Amino acid sequence: ISAFLAVENHPSHMALGRRSTITKSRASKRPRNPCKRSPKRNRHEQSLCRECQCLTVHQVWRGAHQQLVTACPPEHSLSISRLTGGSGFFQECPGLPVEEDSKDATMSMLEATELVPRSARLSRGARTLLPLVLSWLAEAIQLPLGIAGVISEADCPMPVALSTAAIMGVRRARYYAVLAVRFLALSRFLICEKLQLAVEFWLSRGGASIRRGVVLQLFQGETKEGYGLHDAVLHFKTPGGRSALARGLAEQSAPGLRNIGSASPFLDDEDAAVREYMLRALGKSNPSDAEGCVEGIMQCLQDPSESVRVQAAHVACRLASAGTACLTRKRAAAAVAPLLSDRDSRVVKAAVKGLTLLGGVAAPMASQLIATGCRSERKAAVQVLGALGEDGVAQAAMLLEHKSAEVRRSSLLVIRKAGPKTLQAVPGAVKSIGTMLDDTSFRVRGVAALALTSFGPVETQKYSSQLLDKLRWGLTGDKLDSAELRETLEAIGSLGSSAAAWASEAVADLFLASNWTIRQAAATAYGQLCTKCQSKQAPAERMDSDESDEATSVGRHQATIAAAASRLSDLLQDEVGDVAEAAALALGNLSLEGARHACKLARCLSDQDPLVASAACKALRHLLQDISCAAKEAATAGIGHYFAHGGQAPIEAKELLLAELITISHLEDRHVREEVAKAMGCMGSATNCEPLGRGGRRARLQCDLLSAAMALVEDVAPAVQRTALEALGRLRLPKAAAKQRLTLLQRFLSSPSRAARHAAAAALEACKKENSVLEPAKQTELCRKRQRNEGRTEACKKK
Repeated sequence: ISAFLAVENHPSHMALGRRSTITKSRASKRPRNPCKRSPKRNRHEQSLCRECQCLTVHQVWRGAHQQLVTACPPEHSLSISRLTGGSGFFQECPGLPVEEDSKDATMSMLEATELVPRSARLSRGARTLLPLVLSWLAEAIQLPLGIAGVISEADCPMPVALSTAAIMGVRRARYYAVLAVRFLALSRFLICEKLQLAVEFWLSRGGASIRRGVVLQLFQGETKEGYGLHDAVLHFKTPGGRSALARGLAEQSAPGLRNIGSASPFLDDEDAAVREYMLRALGKSNPSDAEGCVEGIMQCLQDPSESVRVQAAHVACRLASAGTACLTRKRAAAAVAPLLSDRDSRVVKAAVKGLTLLGGVAAPMASQLIATGCRSERKAAVQVLGALGEDGVAQAAMLLEHKSAEVRRSSLLVIRKAGPKTLQAVPGAVKSIGTMLDDTSFRVRGVAALALTSFGPVETQKYSSQLLDKLRWGLTGDKLDSAELRETLEAIGSLGSSAAAWASEAVADLFLASNWTIRQAAATAYGQLCTKCQSKQAPAERMDSDESDEATSVGRHQATIAAAASRLSDLLQDEVGDVAEAAALALGNLSLEGARHACKLARCLSDQDPLVASAACKALRHLLQDISCAAKEAATAGIGHYFAHGGQAPIEAKELLLAELITISHLEDRHVREEVAKAMGCMGSATNCEPLGRGGRRARLQCDLLSAAMALVEDVAPAVQRTALEALGRLRLPKAAAKQRLTLLQRFLSSPSRAARHAAAAALEACKKENSVLEPAKQTELCRKRQRNEGRTEACKKK
């Protein structure tokens, strides 16, 4: 803004014999700037300051434009030497009166304009700007391109964006764009390189609205002004001007890029930024409009710039997938496939994404790359084949018998990513993968187990004996690699509850493995195996003893789960945090058997590892959301037992658990509601209420506990009502909430129920003995500052 305001005292304007670009009458009407009288204190004054600055800049432009119009009357004399020095047209003009003896020869504006023939291809608007251009060549005025026009490059050497469009609006930017295109048309006719460079400098310092406006005018300039986009692309010389023009193309929408083919020389530009902007514009345009740039796009695929190669791969595959006649899918795939071996990850990612658009044409090339490429190339080719569906799976199935173990592993990874419906196209693949479970390479055996599970649990169960042998060998650690065992556990876990009957016991035995990665994988797999089987089956102790053998097997399965849950609870104290996190998540999936260890899970809420604490909170919430009322009761009892013995937890975890407790407090089961009331009282007791939150967050939590407990006080069950009254006596509340609790307890002293009266009296005694009033949080500097600002606002309103 200081640079804009300095325009008024610019030497070029003072040389014109005028006081300033703003006349006295206009300056007298300008409102005073309040920012000069008082310092900025709040947002309102800052916005007012910006409005005043914008108003000042607007008036500077209006004054400068008015001076430009009035500074070149028809009788104004122009220096002939300056005209011939700045314009090639006047150097070769036969009607120009040249006096060899005098260097100060002049001619009038009318005589200079009459030298331009009427047959010249100039629009009416360009001819009206001719006197301004001639005066500018004679160094009498500046170009009327707004604030960016009256500041020369010598005054602004830094690459500062003089975005007048951000101040004047889009309509003013369009006006500037029309002027710029007309100046470009005049520069070509007058053979004036100086005028073209001035417009390029202004365009490079302009904003997005100016760039878009100039590009739109150039698209229409061939018919209106005789100067179009193709002329600008060929004649622009400065890097800033070419980059701004290409960036304006990239900022256009698809309907505005119908003649994008005329800008194809930008694809061969020396500046990488220009080539990148041009490719972005081609990516937005319609495929039919970009057919003339296909050869340039194919050359950009070998560009030294990574960003250019990324855009070129995207545009080439997009045009080929759209059915462009001059670029077939096969040609595009052959040109983009070598980019899979590029060193830059962005180029590889763009090539993978582009080849997936081409469909089955790219499958043979990716398959060949798997067979002959290096490790990074095979990884990229696996991503391509995995996204091609049936074509990719068919190509990968041909490589299952390859002599290289890495090639076989890569083909199995492709099959693993495919779905069951896609794998139906390869009927013999199941048998081939089953034989690969005994492959000589451990890297192939583990991935074979993962690929086998892609065919579903029915096909996988045929090879269950081989998978169980791998799990048994994992305990000894002699015949099996840890990576292979982890992949086998991941494969079994992905089958879900369908494999729990034959695999859960073997997976649970691996909880005692010496390798912590195996313990983590076993805990994760066991949690996946028992995700849904607990919710579908009833507990064994509630079944009749006279049922069939199926009931016996279910009871045996429940005993196995109980033993596994006990082992998982021991893993919560594992020295490796990843193992404890996996064990906590697995316990959250075990329904009733996991809820019986909710107290141990609650102890992990105060763990130093935030991931373990988050996993424990997630597991407890999952248990509270279980469909079994027995699991909810056990989980709630465990949470209450933990907080009753002085357990601590982050306030975020308390808020999440309280929300779940409030949800289950409306269930019909009386035992669940009673345990919820106990847990709320223990959670909000004086021993567990510490300043763990900021400001009034812990106070809001205690008030939420009070509201939930008061709702349970009105319960129809006397046991729930009595437990809720006892919980009210243990809560530590703010002063206002404590008064509300006191009123409620005094009302229950006159209750007809004897048990309710005794419970209310005991709660009142507990409130008096313990420190049941929550101390207010310490006032922070931000709160004190906010109070001072509120006091000032009220004082201003009174005044």
